[in-house]
Amino acid sequence: MLADKGYDADHLVERIAEIGIGVVIPPKRNREIQRAYDTELYKGLRGHFYINTR
Repeated sequence: MLADKGYDADHLVERIAEIGIGVVIPPKRNREIQRAYDTELYKGLRGHFYINTR
C-alpha cells in the first residue's frame, strides 16, 4: 500500500501489515523512532501515480 505521511499511524500500518499487504508509507518527521520504508519504491510509485492522475 502506497500512502502519504498523513497515513503514518502505528495502528493503521500494523493493521495493513497483518492483512499481508506491503506498506510503503514514509514516517512523519516528528516520530521519535523513524520507521523504515522503501524510499526508492515510494519515489517511483509516487511519480508514476502523479503522472497518471493528471
